Amino acid sequence: MRNPKSSFILPEELFTKENLYGINTYIPQIYRYQIFRGSAALQHRIGITSVQSIHLIGVYRWPGIHQNDLVEQLNLSKAMVSKTLSQLEELELIVRKMDPKDKRNYCLYLTQKGEDTAKESIRLQLEHAKRILQGVSEEDLEATSRCLRQMLTNLYNIKTEE
Repeated sequence: MRNPKSSFILPEELFTKENLYGINTYIPQIYRYQIFRGSAALQHRIGITSVQSIHLIGVYRWPGIHQNDLVEQLNLSKAMVSKTLSQLEELELIVRKMDPKDKRNYCLYLTQKGEDTAKESIRLQLEHAKRILQGVSEEDLEATSRCLRQMLTNLYNIKTEE
């Protein structure tokens, strides 16, 4: 099962019921390919990476969010979020303002340039998503979405035994 345009090799033995019908193969490959392609397009067209875009859109969705809350919302490490926010600050896309209710915390806000960039990033990602989903029926998309949500719920509910 090899796509001639792709360097990814998909051995048949991975596509068994025991291996979640190839989900362990498909999802990581779709994710990596999407990040690679999406990042290149974002960087070329609006000057930010896909990782920076995720953070920028987070601040766009939750204006005034605290950095620690953004860590939780994005499910990323504190170090990654801190580094990326510093990059966005240097690009003058976000500002940190002291929280008037708690002087130990800073609230994150977009600059006008940041808001424009976030909106353009969302537009580009939606445009890219439409291309990715070509040929996928609404019914298949809804079923896939339900399955992925259930798998994510199951992952959250797994208690580690270590």
